[in-house]
Amino acid sequence: MSFLNKLRGSLAVITFLFIHNCLFAQDHVNSRLYFNNWKIVNPAAAGFHESQKFDINFASTFMNPSNVLLSWESKIIKPSSGVGLIFENYNFGLLSNVNASVLYNYQIDIDEKNTLSFGSNLNYISQTFDDTFDFQGDMDIAINDSYPASTFDIGLGVAYKSENFQGGVSFRNILESEIYPSYLDRPSKNTTGHLTAYAQYLFGDGNFYFIPSAFLDTNYERLYFDINPTFKLMNFILIGGGARFSGEYRSYNLRTGFDWQEKIQFSCIFYSTDYNSAVKNIEFGISINP
Repeated sequence: MSFLNKLRGSLAVITFLFIHNCLFAQDHVNSRLYFNNWKIVNPAAAGFHESQKFDINFASTFMNPSNVLLSWESKIIKPSSGVGLIFENYNFGLLSNVNASVLYNYQIDIDEKNTLSFGSNLNYISQTFDDTFDFQGDMDIAINDSYPASTFDIGLGVAYKSENFQGGVSFRNILESEIYPSYLDRPSKNTTGHLTAYAQYLFGDGNFYFIPSAFLDTNYERLYFDINPTFKLMNFILIGGGARFSGEYRSYNLRTGFDWQEKIQFSCIFYSTDYNSAVKNIEFGISINP
């Protein structure tokens, strides 16, 4: 086997060993702008807007080289309910994860300003490995047929929304379904179950708003806690930041953007302690309410 193929094979094995568990662990939502799109952490939050809503999130960073998330949601009048679709493509080196979710919830309109929602989602998870490299010779590794490892899992959630408050609790990957990594002769893995909770409140009126939110996520072994304060100035400019805590880990970020007549919202993270200064980092989200 040529030296180049050996080098490529070694890099592939290193990528697998260090990244494989990260992809399956699903320790946290990949988008750090999730507070603009709560349905990605709780299916009961879909359809809380009176109109349809489209979301686009993109991240290309040192710790997450490529992540694209597209979603749509809408409210159904009769029966009072919400529906949503989520598609996410996460790439890290030679490994790629695709997640696709269908969401539905039933909403109980307590009155004109208060809604209680019970929701669920069906999640399709697929992982592929770039096996275009030649793993032959004395490499202690075996490649199977090139087809994706995939499985289905479900989630449940409950959420409450009033005029200024929104919050909820959800369980993700309840079945902890088994997924077999066909690209390598490795033991099967399972999706990781999670318990999540979030809360968001809107203060202010007119030209100034303060919108703090908090998010908690645990896989029953490790706990993440996020706080995300946002200021809306002149009913247009968005300025905010975020902090994440998990054990000894600390992460902070700053972001900016705009909200045009609650129809088009743009947010981007321009600084994060997770960013590597030697690598170009981009992370932004766009929400459209027609």
